[in-house]
Amino acid sequence: MRIYVIMFVLFAACSAKHATKTEVMKNDMSDTTAIAVNDTLPLVVQFYSIGEGINPQSQVLLDIFIAAQSKKYSVSIRSVIVPWGREGEYDACFRLSLLNEQQKAALLKEVSQLFNESSRVHVLLNQPCKFAKQ
Repeated sequence: MRIYVIMFVLFAACSAKHATKTEVMKNDMSDTTAIAVNDTLPLVVQFYSIGEGINPQSQVLLDIFIAAQSKKYSVSIRSVIVPWGREGEYDACFRLSLLNEQQKAALLKEVSQLFNESSRVHVLLNQPCKFAKQ
């Protein structure tokens, strides 16, 4: 867990505004095309609430983690956000189409560990984005 705190501090201090030429060239909108209800996705991160709203720290942690992975693999990892609740609940649905199988496996393992003990966050692997509209 310490590594993620250190990662958070480092990325908060760094500017994430600069995209490399490789990132721009590999940027592919296939990660954010419409998601159908039956589409099985490698990663769905579900932010849910139990009467108190979603956990904003977990939301920031996911953003920082995805930015770090994008930089690590020189691609733009994007999600489709599917809101579904009255208290800000949503699913962040990831196709991860720009990553090879080894990169996907590593990312999925790390994100599962990252939110292993987080309250109000579910990490779903190889599941549909169940709140996607038809």
